[in-house]
Amino acid sequence: EHGALLSSRHGVFMCLSCESTDGGVELSPESLEFLQKATTIAPGRLRDAALTPRATRELAAVHRHLISSHLNKELRSIRVLRELSAK
Repeated sequence: EHGALLSSRHGVFMCLSCESTDGGVELSPESLEFLQKATTIAPGRLRDAALTPRATRELAAVHRHLISSHLNKELRSIRVLRELSAK
């Protein structure tokens, strides 16, 4: 199975073969599998769904991207955390 890309240009998920990376956020097949499973279980049971460290990083990146896009700016807390981790 192939991954997907959250396209910065289009603001939607696209298959990797349909869209070249445009600064968007790539999702691996394991991230997509988690998202598919998450739609079939109750929110209280999400912790029971397998989530790899890679998928966790990718989904966190997508979440930050979606919030920033919606607000039309980067969240200050994310910027501060990034600056602290760079030191």
